[in-house]
Amino acid sequence: MPVAMHEGMVVFDGACTVEEAEPLLAWLRETPDAAIDLQACSVLHAALAQLILALRPRIAAPPRDPVLAAALMAAPLPIQVT
Repeated sequence: MPVAMHEGMVVFDGACTVEEAEPLLAWLRETPDAAIDLQACSVLHAALAQLILALRPRIAAPPRDPVLAAALMAAPLPIQVT
């Protein structure tokens, strides 16, 4: 399983696909203090990236890919509606 959830930690391993998105969302909602380990993640589907960006779990280990790491660890930009 590319995304393993246990004891407050989610570990991403290898190619993490869209099929992991719904179970991950449910688990992150049930585990508000969860941390994620992306170090072994080689491919991250956009749906998973969006969940991480929306829910902002603590990233215990960033992905090795510097572009993905920068995108996921960047502070969210404030949005102003006028």
